[in-house]
Amino acid sequence: MASKVWTVAFESAHTVELNHGVKTGSRTITVDGKPIELGAESNKLLDSGSVHQFEIDKRPVEIHIEPVGFGRWHYRLKADEEWLDAPLPPPTLPAWAFIFVGLACLPTLQLLLTGTTPLGIILCGSMALGASIAIVASARDPLLALDRKVIKCGLLTALVWGVLAVPNLMMQGATKLLNG
Repeated sequence: MASKVWTVAFESAHTVELNHGVKTGSRTITVDGKPIELGAESNKLLDSGSVHQFEIDKRPVEIHIEPVGFGRWHYRLKADEEWLDAPLPPPTLPAWAFIFVGLACLPTLQLLLTGTTPLGIILCGSMALGASIAIVASARDPLLALDRKVIKCGLLTALVWGVLAVPNLMMQGATKLLNG
C-alpha cells in the first residue's frame, strides 16, 4: 500500500492523505482524518489510474493517480488550480532499449531456425514478447535513473536467456554428443 500526504492551506491548513493499494487497486482519501466518498472508484480491479475531485473550504481539489511503468505510480494534488507536485517528465524510449529487445527475441529466432515444434515457438515467443514489453516499459520509466533502467532491462534479457537459450543450447550439445 502506497501512501502520500499533502498539506493544503486555504483558510486554515488541512492534511490530505491518499492510500493506494498498488496491487489491489483500492484507494482511500482522507482530509483531516475524515474519509472522502469515492464511490465505484474506491476499488479498481484493473487499475489504470484515476482523478478524484472534491472540495476543501469550498475550493476545488483534485488528486491524480497516474501509472508509471509496471506497478509504479505517481501521485499529484491540485488545489485551487495550483499543482503541489511536479508533473512526470515525458516518457521517451531510448535507442539502446532496442538492443535489449533484440537480445530477448534472439532465443526465439534460434528456435525457429533449429526447427522446434509450433507449441515451443509459441511459448518461447510469448515469453520474448512479455519480456520485450517489460523492457520497453522499464526503459521509458521517467522516474528511474539511467543505471536502474539498464540493470532492469539487462535482468529481463538475462531471464529470457536463462529460461530459453541456455537449456536449448544444452539440449543441442547433448544431442550432438549422443549422436556422435
